[in-house]
Amino acid sequence: MSTRTRSITPDPTFCFGRNSQIETIASEAFANGALLLFGGRQSGKTTLLLRIAADASKLNVSVNALGDADIPIYVDLTVLPHDASPSDFYRLLIQRALGACNQVIKDFPDWAELDYFVSETIDLDQFAEALSEICTACGEVMVRFLFLLDEAERVLRDRFPKAFQDNVFALLYGRGFAASRRIAIVFGGAQNLYKFYEEGTSPIGSRAAVCRLSNLDKSAVLEMIQALVPQPTAESSEWLASLVHCYTGGHAGLTVRLLEILPSGSGIDEQTWLESISTLRRRYAPLLRSWLLSLSTEARSVLHLLSAHDKVGLRDISRSLTEFHLSPWSADRVLEEYEFTGIARVVASTDGTNSLMRVNDCFWAYIRALQPEHDVTTPFPTPSSALTLPEVAESRFQGADYGERYRRYSALRAELEEFKADIAPATAVGTDKRGQPANDAVRLLVDICNDIWELVGFVDGPVIDTRAMRLDSLISSARQQMLIIKNKG
Repeated sequence: MSTRTRSITPDPTFCFGRNSQIETIASEAFANGALLLFGGRQSGKTTLLLRIAADASKLNVSVNALGDADIPIYVDLTVLPHDASPSDFYRLLIQRALGACNQVIKDFPDWAELDYFVSETIDLDQFAEALSEICTACGEVMVRFLFLLDEAERVLRDRFPKAFQDNVFALLYGRGFAASRRIAIVFGGAQNLYKFYEEGTSPIGSRAAVCRLSNLDKSAVLEMIQALVPQPTAESSEWLASLVHCYTGGHAGLTVRLLEILPSGSGIDEQTWLESISTLRRRYAPLLRSWLLSLSTEARSVLHLLSAHDKVGLRDISRSLTEFHLSPWSADRVLEEYEFTGIARVVASTDGTNSLMRVNDCFWAYIRALQPEHDVTTPFPTPSSALTLPEVAESRFQGADYGERYRRYSALRAELEEFKADIAPATAVGTDKRGQPANDAVRLLVDICNDIWELVGFVDGPVIDTRAMRLDSLISSARQQMLIIKNKG
């Protein structure tokens, strides 16, 4: 099969299955001052934001005629320099607002007076003043600005102090320019947007509307197929849509990547399909890796459940979080993460609670490749002495030799054997009538050690990173308990 690939970049005309979001994002953002748009990597955030911004071209207003204009302004924050400051952020927004007004408002003046705000260091007050000047320059047109910030992570890093969020909050919800409700902001991102909910920051998260991108349905995938890889018959298009939707789960970016690989026009046979998905897995393993690494610790702690079961309930997720010494109150957020990352879908259960249903077969094949092999002689890895999760997956996808992996795991097995020998004297004490250690401290140590041996030998347990965290915790607890016994002795 030819491996030629059509290159598809984010384009406002190539936006499928997002009509409801297009219609509501602007109105919700203006009504609430801000909107947090959650979406994992390549989930379609950029395309959606570009599509909303494209509506500005439909405006037909003039500074000399009464009218209203809501102007959506797409802002790619990746153009900010690496060492950007809040001043650079304000400057960029002013530049984009001026450019948008020049494009959509007839007779908008070339305001040289605004050069001060573009060239000098800008604080919040100067930024608000600049926007007021731009509004005045719009003449008879009552404008409202909707800034669509793509890659909002750039302004949530350490270089932007928490005081910056306070300033943004004042801009959106304070007095002065904010009181006129002439500005709203859409923040596009993923897990990083949860920073708006952190303690010690202005409560943008509690005020903002929220939109979480989920995967496309089969009808949207069918539209994409008809646009990119048209098939000989309607029936063959429907069949291919079902196949693609099942394999990618309707994840926008992964679906596009697969359609780039599939040949068009001649129909898809089984061999062509298998070669195409093999190419997809090999070529886009870094994308799958990025989804995995973007998940929070809480979300990773339930990977083993969804890997083993098609659907996992909220209570099971809470129980798993508790087992890994994580807050069970994070279960709702775990559901959100899986859905906007595009690897599971939130569905209602019969008991009235929500559940996660596994989707995106490509990703879960990647995860299953991370599971320890069903060989009890294979030592269990720790992060410091073994291949990382992504390295294991990529080596399996690319057919690497696993011998080195096993050799690196052997260091842990040796450590465990040494540990076993260390605790032997501490556990060599009398027993009660039931054959249990008579000493409470020793009994606790034995219980901890039993958990360790079970965890190491349990080949169907959680995936590598979560099991390694649990193992490290148990070994640390056992060593502390040994010190207690030694000191008491």
